[in-house]
Amino acid sequence: MDKLLKKAFVEAAIKFPSALFGMFCTFAVLTILDSVVPKAAEGLMNFFEPALLFIQRWLPLFYVPSLVVLPLAVKDVPAASGAKICFILVGGWLASLCVAGFTAISVRKMVKTEMIPAEPMAKPSPFTSLEMWTWSGIFLASFVGALYYPTALGTSARTCLPFLLSSTVLGYLVGSGYDSASQHE
Repeated sequence: MDKLLKKAFVEAAIKFPSALFGMFCTFAVLTILDSVVPKAAEGLMNFFEPALLFIQRWLPLFYVPSLVVLPLAVKDVPAASGAKICFILVGGWLASLCVAGFTAISVRKMVKTEMIPAEPMAKPSPFTSLEMWTWSGIFLASFVGALYYPTALGTSARTCLPFLLSSTVLGYLVGSGYDSASQHE
């Protein structure tokens, strides 16, 4: 569906992101279905549940590539410019949090609504030992491969990529196995 929307947007020379339009359409359809035919809306939500569970389980890993290459991207940035960039990022982050918080409080006061507790989310199922062993095997094999054959895949960076990916995924798998209650003790 996203590819069809993207193709239609390109052909119509529309600059608006097609994925965002698709999200709005999905939300509108679900809202209308929920008010007209609640069972159909529930069926549609159940259809998307496997994708939602996948995203809920693996979302932290989608942020990793940008963070991993960040040191390479800022290698040639002067220290003064780097400090300015950090100040702008941190200041902008704090400002956006404040604006979002004050906006939410203001809207809540305008419509005179009270905060209700959020519905508890089901904890995603723990990772299986097969996933753990698979990524451990990739981790060890790629480590040994990069150690003894540093340019086996052309360059050392390309050769180290499976090791870096597997160490990140393995770290996530191990870290997600810790109970949040035991971390506070």
